[in-house]
Amino acid sequence: MTRCTLFVLFLFSGTVAFAQASTRSDSAADTLTHGVNGKTNVLIVPWAPMMFNGSSDVTRDISTNTGENYNTIQEAFRKGMCDQMKKSFALKYNATSLLDDTLKMKVDLMYIYNVTTTEYIPLTSPLNPDPAAKKDMKQAATTSTTGIKNGQVQVEQQEGEKFMNTIILSPNLLPHLRKIYHCEYVIFLNQLDMQNELGSDPFNTTNSTDFKRSATLHWTVFSTATGKRVAMGKSKATFSNTLKTTRKIMDAAFGTVSKAVYDKFTTALIPKK
Repeated sequence: MTRCTLFVLFLFSGTVAFAQASTRSDSAADTLTHGVNGKTNVLIVPWAPMMFNGSSDVTRDISTNTGENYNTIQEAFRKGMCDQMKKSFALKYNATSLLDDTLKMKVDLMYIYNVTTTEYIPLTSPLNPDPAAKKDMKQAATTSTTGIKNGQVQVEQQEGEKFMNTIILSPNLLPHLRKIYHCEYVIFLNQLDMQNELGSDPFNTTNSTDFKRSATLHWTVFSTATGKRVAMGKSKATFSNTLKTTRKIMDAAFGTVSKAVYDKFTTALIPKK
């Protein structure tokens, strides 16, 4: 083989190597927050176990029927809601739950719980209030909790319906999750409430054996690029009190709840005209 031939081969191999390196670099940039299928990545954070607000009637019926204890019931609902949320987002997103691999993700989950907190805020609160708006909201809350009207303290009537919101305490959290999980959005599942829906007879004095129960999920979604909330609220579904296993309850209600979260989130992303 001549020197000329070797030189040509060297140039060719170098060109191929450079092209491959460029392709890998471009691909890495493209998949920072997108999967190989081009879909945007989202990360689902389950509620902390203490944030399951399950009615004693609901958990007692399940326990009596199945023999499962409270912790087992709570954990089944916790994982079930994450799984259902992944299904609802799967059409347009790559969804990962921090319960997908409990051994690998446990450290990150504990980190998240350590640098976040929750608070009840009105559903009508702005997504990202400026300092002046925050001050006005604080003053309004003080007025509403101390004001007296017709001899009664006025709270909910003035502030409106509330939900449990996530507050991020560390500015490093979202960049960390973006780097590790390549996610564009983080969906915080803040709290799950389960209760009887007995209307005007909340204590069931009529001993009704056929009534509805509800599952209400409180949630918040943040953008990892901007650090801002893009959607928040609570979503509710009802199910029959005759359903007395975690699986039957999840099949009846969790799909509706997760679809409502998905719809509100995607609507929030539509640019305002």
